[in-house]
Amino acid sequence: MKVTVTGKTSYIGINIKSFFEERGHICETVSLREGTESADFSKTDIVVHCVGAVHKNVEDSEEYFERINVSLTVETAKKAKASGVKQFIFFSSMSVYGGKVSMISADTAPDPVTPYGKSKLLAEKELFKLSDDDFTVAVLRPPMVYGKGCPGNYSALRKIVIKSPIFPKVSNKKSLLYIKNLCFFIFYLAENRKGGIFLPMDGEYISTDFLAKNIAEASGKKIKVSKLAGFFIKIFKNAEIIRKAFGSLYYDESCADKIDFIDVRRAILETESTESEEKTGEAN
Repeated sequence: MKVTVTGKTSYIGINIKSFFEERGHICETVSLREGTESADFSKTDIVVHCVGAVHKNVEDSEEYFERINVSLTVETAKKAKASGVKQFIFFSSMSVYGGKVSMISADTAPDPVTPYGKSKLLAEKELFKLSDDDFTVAVLRPPMVYGKGCPGNYSALRKIVIKSPIFPKVSNKKSLLYIKNLCFFIFYLAENRKGGIFLPMDGEYISTDFLAKNIAEASGKKIKVSKLAGFFIKIFKNAEIIRKAFGSLYYDESCADKIDFIDVRRAILETESTESEEKTGEAN
């Protein structure tokens, strides 16, 4: 099959390209920084749309998110459909459920509160209007994605774990998604031309202290998981930064698309060992 991934420099896009190519398929990445005019989908079977404005800057306006996450997405999908593409895979977000929910079930209705989440949900609705027997739309709402060289929350947590000898023990519950599990799931959707809304996650739930402990062990560091430190975390549990790091946020068994391609412990080991190799290479 021939796959085109939008987002030439995106972390997820680069990994998807490698995953497909390792299995003998043609996969190219294209940039949409200047719009869709230069994108050629004429010989493409599947488009994986990784381009998107993320919720990093509070000053970013609703217009900004709608322009990138909605208008550009729909424009790309329309061009893909007109070019004969058979499947469009779109990266949405867990943010479409809002910030008040901790457990997401099959009955949980989307209720986004941020411009980012609202734009992702609107894009989903517009894409499904284009779906028909000849043009399949698959929407993914992944949790935090981690892996070799990943940006974002995992890297921030890793820095804390490496520097601190103590970490709070908090019995929370989270869905995460290892990058190779994500790529495997994309490959499965493409091979079977699946459409609909999907909630992919690793094959098991984890707690933040479990993740921290395994990062430390994989990195050869000693860390003590402290109940006392966990007590202080509970006191400030309503603070946004604490809630994001130590609150629960997960997909229930009733709706999760669990992926067991690589288990969590091996995923963390692979992430940490590859990061160590990269640092050694840079030093040399």
